[in-house]
Amino acid sequence: MLPLFLAGMRSSSKEVRAAVLHAAIRRRDLTTHNQLIQHYSDLDPADQAALCDAHRTMSHHAAPALRKAVLEGDAALCGNACEMILAAADYELFPTLIRAAENIQHRHVAAVLTTISSLVGRLHHDLDHWAGGVRPDAHDPSFVRQRVLNALERSLQNYAQHQRIEILNAFLLLTAIDNSTFLKILRDSQHACHTAMIAALATSHDSGIMERLVDLLRDTAAPTAALRVVAERHDQQFLNIVLHELRHPAPLRVLHNMKRLQHVAWLESHHELLLEVDGRAQALAVELAAASGIGRGALFALLAFLLRNGLAEGRRASCQALAHFEDQDADELILTALDDPDASVQAAATRQLRPRRLPDALKRLVGFLDSPSVEVRNAAQTSLAEFNFIRFRSMFDLLDDGAARTTGMLVHKIDGSACQKLQDELNSPSVSTRLRGIEMAVAMAATDDVQPQLIGLAQHENAAVRKEAVVALGHCTSADSEIVLTLASRDPNGNVAEAARQILAQRRHKHAASLKKPLVAAGRTK
Repeated sequence: MLPLFLAGMRSSSKEVRAAVLHAAIRRRDLTTHNQLIQHYSDLDPADQAALCDAHRTMSHHAAPALRKAVLEGDAALCGNACEMILAAADYELFPTLIRAAENIQHRHVAAVLTTISSLVGRLHHDLDHWAGGVRPDAHDPSFVRQRVLNALERSLQNYAQHQRIEILNAFLLLTAIDNSTFLKILRDSQHACHTAMIAALATSHDSGIMERLVDLLRDTAAPTAALRVVAERHDQQFLNIVLHELRHPAPLRVLHNMKRLQHVAWLESHHELLLEVDGRAQALAVELAAASGIGRGALFALLAFLLRNGLAEGRRASCQALAHFEDQDADELILTALDDPDASVQAAATRQLRPRRLPDALKRLVGFLDSPSVEVRNAAQTSLAEFNFIRFRSMFDLLDDGAARTTGMLVHKIDGSACQKLQDELNSPSVSTRLRGIEMAVAMAATDDVQPQLIGLAQHENAAVRKEAVVALGHCTSADSEIVLTLASRDPNGNVAEAARQILAQRRHKHAASLKKPLVAAGRTK
């Protein structure tokens, strides 16, 4: 067979070579298969791929030779067998690899351990793609995963003898957090694997293993030892995974577990790491910190750091969380946040002005009613919610003219429903209600908003109503109000007509004065 095999492999046709390899694999001849393994590294990549494809279709034929090569072969044979097993993704031989790895006297264990790690990494990759809907074939890798996990679990029972950390890492990469072996090891500090598993979780840079920690953080029954690892790790890669695997707002189970942690390194003393993540992740870090058991001083330091240095979402979350701090330092941070370039941060600070009883809080809030940001205006309006139309109407008769104007103008700016309620007052069948409504419109500087109602009242049958409506129209600025005032100047009631004529005269005087000002200015220029 060997001469024919070698002759076929020298063919210039890759189809011929592939047929030769396929025929060789079909044989149930240990010697032939040994030759295939022996010459595997001499084949070009296309022929290696053809050999592995043939092996996948009838893996049981070459399995005895591969098994023997892994367990007993020399360096070349063992190395080639491992390469072939990996390239063919032959998980049926995974227990053989484990057996070889457990043999502390195996001379070529490095190649075996590398193959174990690579195979498990490939399986983990396939599982992720399958879960994400990328399914290049119809074989669900979860069935393979269970067989591989079974082999790994059995091996961990002998961990005290072989101490192969690669086997432990492979197990961590594939296991689920509800796996009984996994939980038993984590909870039993006397288990032969316990210390090594904790160390692996604490130091591994394999993203798949770090994701186990995120999974544990979501589990309210997570062993304390695992949560301690979450609390003590403070490398950037781990922090990136935690803050990007979780979502804001964090699940209640995660917040429950954070409360169990009295110290969290990446929240207490490694704030600079948070500057390397995006704003959403910074906001999540604030949420986790607020839920955790870390000291208030440490929490405040984190909030202050992010409010000064974080991205917009992180600054906003920090500003909101400062509502639970009532000392002077927090007050100063809130006052600083009022000038933040992000409107959402300004709004979060604005909402805290009155609860903190800060100096000039009312004055500041009134100023924010004219902010170019809708969010800031809304925050100011919410903070000044007591300035509403219903309350203003109930106390209007008790206010002097100055207080009525000051309060009325605030109500006009703050209460979005004020204009509609004022229109309802002016449309009331009660004369006294209409008269009060006209006075309120003037005090609120809202006459332009209710001009149609005032025009209608300027023709009311009651002379007192007509007069007050005319006076209120004097505060309007439209051409329609001018027409109505002109008509009212000929009202049969002298008081109404006189009020209209006075308003028209005042308007003419102001108009004439406005025309003279440019001329005076021009004369001075000369």
